[in-house]
Amino acid sequence: MIRILLADDHPVARIGMRLLVAQQPDLCVAGEVSTGAQVLEWLAHSPAEVVVLDRIMPGQDVLTLLTQLPAGPAAPRVLVLSTEATPALVAAIFTAGASGYIDKTSTHEELLLALRLVAAGRPYLSPERGLQALRQLPAATALPALPAPFSPQPAAAASRQPAEHGTLSAREHQVLHLLVLGYTNAEIAAQLLTSKRTVETYRERLLEKTGTRNTATLVRYALQQGLVN
Repeated sequence: MIRILLADDHPVARIGMRLLVAQQPDLCVAGEVSTGAQVLEWLAHSPAEVVVLDRIMPGQDVLTLLTQLPAGPAAPRVLVLSTEATPALVAAIFTAGASGYIDKTSTHEELLLALRLVAAGRPYLSPERGLQALRQLPAATALPALPAPFSPQPAAAASRQPAEHGTLSAREHQVLHLLVLGYTNAEIAAQLLTSKRTVETYRERLLEKTGTRNTATLVRYALQQGLVN
């Protein structure tokens, strides 16, 4: 069971996350706090695998708070939530020690995915800002490597690309995002709580819908078309 500490000064936000987590067999809310000082006090006496941390809370800057959290093998991993953040700020959040960043406008499904990935020791970034933020991180930061740089296709070649990415389902977008971040089919299956074969089916659908031949060209297409920008 993954124990989660919710840290948000908005009670309605905490209630929504608590109700969502309560429906998951592998997750539980271990506690709720509303200030940075309460986060530190709670963690001093109780364990948690993941801290869901609002970027703006009374009394403490999130970057300072991240540096004050417990360290070591038993230290909790931190998923930062925000309504807005520049790529530079997202990069700073990871450099300060966070394991994940997610927009507050994200779907419930994406939040659950982020919680499980972070708890498993994998970084998570919302697709909208993920790749931008990764490019600004120091080289020593422990995050997945970006796909190799690419050059945009000539206009004539680009015009031959299918324009069907608007038909991608929410789950196909999730699989695509994780493929771009370098996850294998088996790792994606574990994080989405599904089978490797199901992930392979999603990958085949993505190849068909985008007119690409393999994972490398799929990633390139996704970057060029801004599907994971």
